[in-house]
Amino acid sequence: MKMDRDVRFEWDERKNLESESKHGVSFHLAQHAFLDPNRVIGEDKTHGLREDHHFCLGRVGNGIITVRFTFRADVIRIFGPDIGEKENGSMSEKIQYKNGPKGDWRVVDDFLPPPDQLVLKEEQVKITIALSRESVDFFKKEARKRQIPYQKMIRRVIDLYADHFRQGV
Repeated sequence: MKMDRDVRFEWDERKNLESESKHGVSFHLAQHAFLDPNRVIGEDKTHGLREDHHFCLGRVGNGIITVRFTFRADVIRIFGPDIGEKENGSMSEKIQYKNGPKGDWRVVDDFLPPPDQLVLKEEQVKITIALSRESVDFFKKEARKRQIPYQKMIRRVIDLYADHFRQGV
């Protein structure tokens, strides 16, 4: 499936912290299950309210992670991950599931775009920084012109700067 735009990830940060505490898996890590070229998509048959919920089973590192999600308007919204079995010799091949019920869910055709069209959500760290009034006013003025938050613009400038020097250019 070719999409016009890249697909991005979203989640509730409070639920991310709860998941990390309860399961030891952050949503930042769980989103990597979608990058597995052999991922398996399942339909959650117990959740038939306003929108369809699905599962993605994918290899992340040495294990399999199951991620509950919805997909709408080029956004994969993660609701929760769970850790699967650790890798052993029999799990080095593609996960073999067949169509049909698997308890309260069933395997469906993979309707998501390929991994190269997915834009992972980056983990962010909150910091406190003091900037000159002149710099902040500049970013606020430019951000208003572009109708974006000025903090996002400052973050982008810092990310570009770091990328430039990280690559040794």
